[in-house]
Amino acid sequence: MHVSKEWCDGNITAVGDDISKQQTSHRKKISKHKNTQVHLKIEQMIDRSMLEVIPNHLQNLSTVDNALTEKIFRTAYCIAKNQRPYTDMPKLVDLHVNNGLEMGRILQPDKACSNIIDHISSEMRKKICKDIVDNGRKLCIIVDESTTISNKTMLEICLRSAIAHKEDIITFFFDIIELQNTSASTIYDAIIDDLSKYGINHEYLKKNLVGFVSDGASNMLGRVSGVGVKLQNVYPNIILWHCCNHRLELAVSDTLKEVHGTNHFQSFIEKLYALYHQSPKNRNELSLCVHL
Repeated sequence: MHVSKEWCDGNITAVGDDISKQQTSHRKKISKHKNTQVHLKIEQMIDRSMLEVIPNHLQNLSTVDNALTEKIFRTAYCIAKNQRPYTDMPKLVDLHVNNGLEMGRILQPDKACSNIIDHISSEMRKKICKDIVDNGRKLCIIVDESTTISNKTMLEICLRSAIAHKEDIITFFFDIIELQNTSASTIYDAIIDDLSKYGINHEYLKKNLVGFVSDGASNMLGRVSGVGVKLQNVYPNIILWHCCNHRLELAVSDTLKEVHGTNHFQSFIEKLYALYHQSPKNRNELSLCVHL
């Protein structure tokens, strides 16, 4: 379509000797121009721009993407809740698709499942910590060391407190952290940094931390420089406690040493463990040798 340069630049001139004739000329030109194809097309463009078609389309796409992401997140949460391996993720997604659900095209591999569960657990920790801090709940820290199959030293942190506006005290798993070494200073810094990351800061601990529980290792409950002593120096009102389960384990171990009749049974159980703890190939070879 051709657009007149005069109309584009606003240079329309009127015809007539006096102002009345010029106004009449202007009205005729405006009335004639109002019904032209160009003017009507431009009005349609203006009306369409007022509808915000592109922003609304983007909003609709965002809504669809959010709905698909929610389905993926629920599937990943179900895997974690039921302690299933991450490799179940692609299988469950395929099952949902076969059942007629739209699952999108992203966040479906097992590695994505791992990242999603990490994100969900992190947000859950933040929510729990916010509830504990906002309600001024008293807090007890329970820790223990462990070693992975790849011989990495890990620190498990559990918290004991009341949450969700209930008065019942519960103990719940909070986090697991990899340690560079097992010194008391490293463990102390790891505990404080991890709690601070999720909103449990120094000021809150100073008012509400009431206990620290661990095994009886020297780096934990040592009287000179253990983790408990370091915490007690900063938060003097806390109570240090040797875990009852660890005490029971030590008592059973000492009893087994005194009662010699159980030595053969213990040796038998340890050999069974050593046998079935080996790789399947070595276990089959050993079983074949025993059979022969």
